[in-house]
Amino acid sequence: MKVLYKRELYSFFVTGTGYVFLFVYMALSGIFFYFGNILTRFSDLSGYYSMATYIWILLIPILTMRLTTEDRKNGTYKLLLSSAISIHKIVLAKYLAALSVIAVGLLLSVIFPIIVAVYGALYIPETLLAYTGMLLYGAAYLAFDMFVSSFAKGNTSAFMLTLGANLLLRVIGLASKSASSGLIKGVLSLLDTEKRFTPFLYGQLSFACIIYFLLFILINILLTAQINSMDGGYRA
Repeated sequence: MKVLYKRELYSFFVTGTGYVFLFVYMALSGIFFYFGNILTRFSDLSGYYSMATYIWILLIPILTMRLTTEDRKNGTYKLLLSSAISIHKIVLAKYLAALSVIAVGLLLSVIFPIIVAVYGALYIPETLLAYTGMLLYGAAYLAFDMFVSSFAKGNTSAFMLTLGANLLLRVIGLASKSASSGLIKGVLSLLDTEKRFTPFLYGQLSFACIIYFLLFILINILLTAQINSMDGGYRA
């Protein structure tokens, strides 16, 4: 599993996908930070943290579009099947490799809070909680997009499918807030990831939200493994 993780992480940067993801992420983050904090001389980063969730929705499909489709396209999944690695470990290794790229992006973006700390007031505990929330949010969408991309045959279709699914998930979250029926509201609320990110945005540590994200990630990873073991792709 460790070898597969290193291979996947290495491939992100050999193919340039990792660099594209990090460049676009930092560019968009920089734009939001400039207009939301530099121009306004506003030290509150909650607006920037909030916009980061939309960045994840748009960019994470770049990472996941090749995770399950590339091996099928190249036929390299046969080599993986000949090893002693189970389907669950294969999926987990790919997931952790993509999550590492996301973590690098978050690490690079620490420059923005540092700038605020130099010229204004920065509250470290709230900043750490916000970054924890962003990591969990990104990790959740990464797992979800891996599952959705398992239904695609090519990189382009995987990107479009996951992007559409992300937007739909976001719309469901918004709909849960305006639903009149208690039952419908409760069902839709189960998919409201934004609601679980909000406490971190305002410096609140919510163990319930942490558990929600971890369960969300676990379920999607298990579903990804199940789908890829059934459709002629990976098999346990």
